[in-house]
Amino acid sequence: MKFSLAVVVLTLLVVVKAELTLEQLRKLKTHREECLKESGADPEVVSNARRGNAVDDPKLKEHLLCMFKRIGFLNDEGQLQKDVLKRKLVDVIKEEELADKLIAECVIQGETPQATAFNSFKCFFKETGLPIV
Repeated sequence: MKFSLAVVVLTLLVVVKAELTLEQLRKLKTHREECLKESGADPEVVSNARRGNAVDDPKLKEHLLCMFKRIGFLNDEGQLQKDVLKRKLVDVIKEEELADKLIAECVIQGETPQATAFNSFKCFFKETGLPIV
């Protein structure tokens, strides 16, 4: 199981870089910049989270909430949108079964929308080694 997950992670790393268009990368960058301003999160804390060291910081959670909403992963009520997650995952990884597995494991509804975004972000990173936002 661990070996197959490692293979998936390596595949995802290559595919994500190859599959995101220049326009998608620009849009993500714009979202990140706007969410940093909105949340007041420390850019270093956000960078560390994107490298796998997500600390329990209220401003980081606000930043992730902002990103999840802008990308469409969360609706205004703070509920994860499995259909959007699946569509975007399948676009990148090209494997519907793997996308379903990741969603089943990582759609973690929290007590608050911020907790939902934070917990799901951490799980997706743990399972794939990729920051999904």
